[in-house]
Amino acid sequence: MVLQAGAARLDITPRTPQKLTGYPPQDRFHAAVHQPLHARALHLRGQDGDALLVALDLLFVEEGLLQRVRATLQAELGLAPERVFVTASHTHAAPGVKGVEADEEYLGMVERQIVAAAALARTRLRPVALSFARHACNIGINRREKLPSGQVILGNNPAGFNDRELLVLALNAANGARIASVFNFACHGTVLGDFNKVLSGDWPGGAALTIEKQEPGTVALFVNGGAANINPRERGDYATPELADRVAAEFCAAYAEACKKLAPLPEDAAVAGRSLTLQLPRKAVAVEGGQGRSALQLVHGLRIGPVRLVGFPGEVFSETSAAVKQASPHAQTLVASYACGMTGGYVPVAEAYDDGGYEVAVSPYGAQSEAVLRAGFLKLLREL
Repeated sequence: MVLQAGAARLDITPRTPQKLTGYPPQDRFHAAVHQPLHARALHLRGQDGDALLVALDLLFVEEGLLQRVRATLQAELGLAPERVFVTASHTHAAPGVKGVEADEEYLGMVERQIVAAAALARTRLRPVALSFARHACNIGINRREKLPSGQVILGNNPAGFNDRELLVLALNAANGARIASVFNFACHGTVLGDFNKVLSGDWPGGAALTIEKQEPGTVALFVNGGAANINPRERGDYATPELADRVAAEFCAAYAEACKKLAPLPEDAAVAGRSLTLQLPRKAVAVEGGQGRSALQLVHGLRIGPVRLVGFPGEVFSETSAAVKQASPHAQTLVASYACGMTGGYVPVAEAYDDGGYEVAVSPYGAQSEAVLRAGFLKLLREL
């Protein structure tokens, strides 16, 4: 059997003012729309059944939304829950998805649009050939800046580790037409800062829209990587949408160079999805507070022929994504943050605990947690 795929993109732009998310709590309702938000779906059919990859122009994928979408897709399309992989771009200029920030009416619309995009993508199934490329992109910078006093702040650290690898998976129909492009890169969607009141997909949303304009008929699905400690090099509290457009354009130039390197992958019609429960060690203070020694978190995996994608429902450090890709038994491996949930939080690498800083302060985990996560990713990759 030949691998089949179909893709679709549907609008999830709110029609009423929404409280924007991603920064310290404040009444930050959007007053204008920089660019529309979308749900993008890639439906896959292989020798072992179907699977679905969904990419959202949102900060996170809330667990309740994910569970409802999976239940509906299982009932209506026969998709097993573990074969539905939903990821968010992590734009900080989108509506809130949980708690007091969330508008249930808006989330209901998002839920319906995801299901509709999946159904529409299935109607477009056709045989595809896969190609893959690697390139470097320099829009990001390590944000863990160490001051002369020794304090670590959210700033710029040009010498800090930065996984600059841009991975592109292209899915082409028999006539050569590009039907979908999955691109994996690690960088926060934070060009637009704390005081922004414009609804936007930030640079990832702008990049996806540009790719779709330059490749008519393509659905461009962005999968954010080990972005926990990586910010855009250009950003600001009062940054304008034009700056986000400029960063997106720089990224798209790197994407275009990557596409020049696309090389065919061997025919492989295997499609699969799996999840794995990990026990991430908690900080000592959490254990002393009665929360237990470990927190249960799921990592998720998706197989698209010879390509594997693994994701965590929180924020993965750049060092982790790079190490997992290097150690993976599969040459084409993508690592995702912000995937299939939002309860994971930050998982700093062990070295970060020596200096502290924001990610360490807000993480619920101890210094050993990243090693457990890394091992879990690799176990999942071996099983996919």
